[in-house]
Amino acid sequence: MQGKPHILFHRPTAWNSKVQCSTKTLARLFSNQNYRVTYLQSNIHLGHLFFRKGYYEYWKTRDFFDGNIWITSSLSLVPLSINGSHNRLLAKAHYKSCIPSLYECIQRGHCTPPDYIWTTIPGSTVLKSIFPESKVVFHSIDNYSAYNRISIKSLEKIDYREADHVFTIGEIIKKSVISDSEIKPGKVTNLGQGVDTIQYQNKSTPPSLFSSIGRPIAIWTGVTRKIDRNLLSIFSKKMRQLGGSVLIIGPSCDWLPGYLESHSNAIHLGPVPSEQLPPYLQHSDIGLMLYDQSPSKQSIYMGQNPLKLYEYAAAGLPTLSTPHEEFRFIQPPIKIVRKGIEIEQAVNNLLQYKQEYQQKMKEFSNRHTWQSIVKRANSILRDL
Repeated sequence: MQGKPHILFHRPTAWNSKVQCSTKTLARLFSNQNYRVTYLQSNIHLGHLFFRKGYYEYWKTRDFFDGNIWITSSLSLVPLSINGSHNRLLAKAHYKSCIPSLYECIQRGHCTPPDYIWTTIPGSTVLKSIFPESKVVFHSIDNYSAYNRISIKSLEKIDYREADHVFTIGEIIKKSVISDSEIKPGKVTNLGQGVDTIQYQNKSTPPSLFSSIGRPIAIWTGVTRKIDRNLLSIFSKKMRQLGGSVLIIGPSCDWLPGYLESHSNAIHLGPVPSEQLPPYLQHSDIGLMLYDQSPSKQSIYMGQNPLKLYEYAAAGLPTLSTPHEEFRFIQPPIKIVRKGIEIEQAVNNLLQYKQEYQQKMKEFSNRHTWQSIVKRANSILRDL
């Protein structure tokens, strides 16, 4: 046991939540590659503890093994940000004031400090000061500075300089990391996004719901507040003309109840565990990636490389999407719409050439598997 490398993954997403993120997937895959794996969830602070808010419910059930993966988190005396402001001193205080200490929390599982720290949270490269012998990789998974342009951006620059290597989810973010942080290009690797195609290799049984709703069936999976409400409404009207249905899987948001009342052919299922998603995707006719096109949202989505694209592709699901800069590099075989007026023609095209889109999407997914990403990442970790 002691000879196996120990890798610590750190991301706020709770291990037992229904939200499936790339970091949880990577943790499982590295565990399958004979790594000892620790997953550090978001620490809570005193405010969370007092009001029983935030990640409190997940913190209560921390410290357990899921297979070979040790899940943990701690109570910090200091929040990671104050009034939306971040800085390096605050981050250091957050990670070093934990009760029990993060050193104790993490060693409690696999009995040794991590050989590698793989983190996604701005400011979290200070974990290096707790585990000075560890190699640190920072995985840039979002355009965080769009949420807070000053404090997070300055914090990220330090993370990129302090990390032993930087991974990104796309070429757009990679270029931004290099230009903004003035680090050598050889220190940054674009891993991209991926999918586990194995779970899509066999055709599943259609969900029972599908026998009682109209065809064709379009599906959205993920955070519903990211949907463009106007485009979704126009799309839903088109589907109603065809006798079809719109299925939304994901948590609710403020405008969703009103949308459902206005569109009788729309169904909201709420969140569905990731392992139960393949049948819904395999037996749908159109995948939806209609992201909010409001001008205020464009900087947030800059560099976005949606994980759902790869799940849709593995299921062979013809897909309708709003544009993303990253698509210039990965060239997905999808239909792109920018305005509502383009939706009718795009839908007709997807349904008319459904088999061709299905084949091209499956070929696309085979070029972007998590297994190939882990192989590349593993090679870089060994070099470190």
